[in-house]
Amino acid sequence: MPHTFGNQTTLVTSSATTITSAEYTPTAGSTLVVLMIFVGGSVDRAGTFTSLPTYAGFRMRQASSTSGASPKEASKEVWYLCGGTLPASGTFVIPNPGALSVSYIAASAVADTGFASAQDNAGGSGSAGAVDPSTNVSANVTNTLAFAVIVNNDDAWAPTGQTGTSIVSQDMGAYGIAAQYLPRSATGVFAIGWTFGTSAPYSITYFLAKEITFPGDHLYGGATTLAMASANPITSATYTPPSGSTAVVLMMIVAGATNRAGGAPTYGGVTMTQANSTQKAAASPEASVELWYVCGTATPSSGTFVIPNTGSLSISYVGSSCKTGAGFTSAFDVAIGSNGTSTTPSSTNMTTTTNGAIVFAAAASGMQTWAPIGYSGTPIFDSDLGAIGGGGQYVFKTTAGVQNMQWSQGTSDDWGAVAVAFKPVAISALEASLSLATATWAVPAMTASLPGGVNVNPLLLAHRRRRI
Repeated sequence: MPHTFGNQTTLVTSSATTITSAEYTPTAGSTLVVLMIFVGGSVDRAGTFTSLPTYAGFRMRQASSTSGASPKEASKEVWYLCGGTLPASGTFVIPNPGALSVSYIAASAVADTGFASAQDNAGGSGSAGAVDPSTNVSANVTNTLAFAVIVNNDDAWAPTGQTGTSIVSQDMGAYGIAAQYLPRSATGVFAIGWTFGTSAPYSITYFLAKEITFPGDHLYGGATTLAMASANPITSATYTPPSGSTAVVLMMIVAGATNRAGGAPTYGGVTMTQANSTQKAAASPEASVELWYVCGTATPSSGTFVIPNTGSLSISYVGSSCKTGAGFTSAFDVAIGSNGTSTTPSSTNMTTTTNGAIVFAAAASGMQTWAPIGYSGTPIFDSDLGAIGGGGQYVFKTTAGVQNMQWSQGTSDDWGAVAVAFKPVAISALEASLSLATATWAVPAMTASLPGGVNVNPLLLAHRRRRI
């Protein structure tokens, strides 16, 4: 069956540079939270990765690019958080460095029992004028839930109906805004729109959610601010990832041709594991990169990173985190690393083995100007450190398969890159595996006769043969 629409907030307008909503508690068991943003004027809200909204500390995903009608009197954005288990409550934080007039409203939905939510499709369209604005939506699977938002340049916006159920409709003076939802049980193309009666320029964005096997995608938990130090050891500020995080990663850019020395970093007192190996160019390296992690049920809820650094090298570092669904935790899936000299630092291809994985990647380079013009995933940070640079990114792997984590640059220089994937694993299965690994086995009282009358347990003979 399709998703069940949950509850929604009321429309709020603010021009604060950092907008923090009131506490929002979606419908119990929600697997999807959608945030719809409308920005007045011809200027879009800041569009870099630092402007991504969060809910309960987890970074949201944009369904389609920001757009408005032509001429642009307002723009709209659709953001969502999906998975098997979302935070029970939290606030939305919307960066707004331009102090623009931002109106926003949120809603939730619940997938059928045993399923999680994921994006099926997203897009939109616009027109210089139509009396009944609409857009076509293509459903790839059955049992979807469509959301549609519109900005309309008419200064007396008052639609008399819509295809689905209205979430909000508001005349903002110089323009109008609206949002609606529509459950769908069939695949194929369908139209979603509003009955208005007056021709005016408009732009519509739609987002289509589908159901996938639980627990669905990980949630991305944001990152620390880039820090730099050369102490031994380096001790970070306290990092507290979003509640329930099931993996924490540490990405390090080490200046110079010499590798960091001193051993494994710790987080919250737990020794971290290195993903792949330290990577730097084979010839004339100017920087190296390391990626470390702690994952599973032992992931600390808060703590400092402590980085041994016996050579007192200059190290820039960022911490980040993720979370999977209730009853599951994050486990190491696969890691890979690479190095070279080119315009495209890249981890090279890795193959994730389980649906719902999340991939983290970090790179370090001797590029004099680190300014990527393209990414395989979503940036976590970019840092131009003068003589060297580097960055981090992540990508959701809803379906298992090949993934290359790459940065596209305008100039060629030395680089190293590392990527690691975490997969969702049922805690019950993990505990059973651990119990099996630590079980005490009773050895049967069996004997075999050897020449000379020596009696030996056959299990010991088998063990001896394997060693030979």
